[in-house]
Amino acid sequence: MSDPERAWLSQIEAEDDCVALMPLGLRALTTNGYLGFRALESDPDAIARLEPELVRVIGEGSPAAIIYSALLLRIIGRDVQALLTPYTDDQRACTIMPFELVPGIHTLCEAVQWVITSE
Repeated sequence: MSDPERAWLSQIEAEDDCVALMPLGLRALTTNGYLGFRALESDPDAIARLEPELVRVIGEGSPAAIIYSALLLRIIGRDVQALLTPYTDDQRACTIMPFELVPGIHTLCEAVQWVITSE
């Protein structure tokens, strides 16, 4: 794993409960987690190298870090359903933004269901 890959992963891990899927608002604001996700999303080889770390984050990370990690693992074809099963009743706050793309997600269990069922 290269230093830039570690840096992007660290940014994802630092996110708390907001999963941004695009720049937000009139100023196109971005979060560090969003920037890390976008940088890794376009590099499946990097995701593959980070796979053990992404699995670890799903097991012990914040709600946003869990969702970002699961989305990245799906890019390389990893079935994340078993990894996300412990969170199917988790009521911790987790919002996926913007609301127009994914309306009505406010808890980790809702976000997990979206990740498992979305294409």
